[in-house]
This record gives sequence, structure tokens and C-alpha cells, in this order.
Amino acid sequence: MDPFRLPLSDPSLFLDRAQRPGQVFVYPTETFYALGCLANDPQGVEAIYRLKGRKAQAPLLVLVSGWPMLHRFVPRLGPLRRAFLERHWPGPLTVVLPSEGLAPGLNREGSEVGFRYSSYAPIRGLIEATGVPWVGTSANRSGEPPPARLNEALEAFPGQVELWLDGGDCPGGQASTLIRLNEQAQVTVLRPGAWALQP
Repeated sequence: MDPFRLPLSDPSLFLDRAQRPGQVFVYPTETFYALGCLANDPQGVEAIYRLKGRKAQAPLLVLVSGWPMLHRFVPRLGPLRRAFLERHWPGPLTVVLPSEGLAPGLNREGSEVGFRYSSYAPIRGLIEATGVPWVGTSANRSGEPPPARLNEALEAFPGQVELWLDGGDCPGGQASTLIRLNEQAQVTVLRPGAWALQP
């Protein structure tokens, strides 16, 4: 399979292909390159697990374009969680929330999904254009370091991913912090990362 590599500055062909059932793609974020698909596409979600060699019980996170999209897929967000997230999003913070309407394979052990409101505006615009969140797992084999450069992601999946969005080098650094946020906006840190809770 020859990669179909498109510049971030001309996304129209990317959007057409990205919305096909089962389509997996690589794209840049504010931290690393991500391996994604539309988060309501069960075929795409299963393909990502196969490509990464990811354990079935390890959930996948998703990226949203903004508050309207988040409320569509997290209808029970509530005012306290919303107020907390308004103080800390957009940014490298992934929050586990009760979700509806996305592919069940994102979390085989429940309905909760990790959501991130990305600070990378070009990708937020593309997510908004598709109308649904995108899976946003790092574009590497499970256990390998996440790639900040597109060529590193290409090397991780040689001949296996057709669609690539080239945004140049990503900043790298730490991955997003993963937390669980209950209805009272109490935080449980599940994975430390680039975001830190201020006292």
C-alpha cells in the first residue's frame, strides 16, 4: 500500500478519504503524531487496535473540536465538570467521561471514554468538518515511543496505513495527562503527563 500523503494546508482530499468506513489515518497534534479514525466507526477502531498491537482492554482516547461536540457525545457532563474543563481546556489534558454514540470498541469494559479538546487549531477545524470526534492514540506500535516526526510514524506502519496528513514536526515533549473527573469535579490522575493540577 502506497501512502497517500497530504499537506495540512490543503485538507479537502484528506477529509473526503478520512470519512470512508474503516479508514485509518495519521495526523499531527500539539504533542505527537496520532493514529486515528472517526470515533463512531467500529471498523476503523478495530483496525487501530490491530495496527498498534494494542491490548483489547486498553481504551482509546478521542479528540473533540469544541464544547458543542463534547456535549453531543457526553450529554451528562454537568455544570461542575464543565466549569472545571473550561479552566483547563483546550490543552494536553485527557478526561475520562461517560459517553454515548461512539464506537463501543473504544472501551470494551464500559461506556466511559477519554476526551481531549486539542489546542491545535488546524486539527480542531478538521474534526469539526467531519462532525464526530477522532481517535487520537499515538502513531506507534504499543510499547514504542510516540513519534514527533511524520517519517517516524511511517516507519512504524510500513505499507499499512494509506492516509497521512503532513503537518511538519510536532513539538513532542510529554503526552497528555489522563484523569478521571467525577460529577463533583474531583480529579483522579490515571496517567501523569504534560498537564498538572494547580493547587
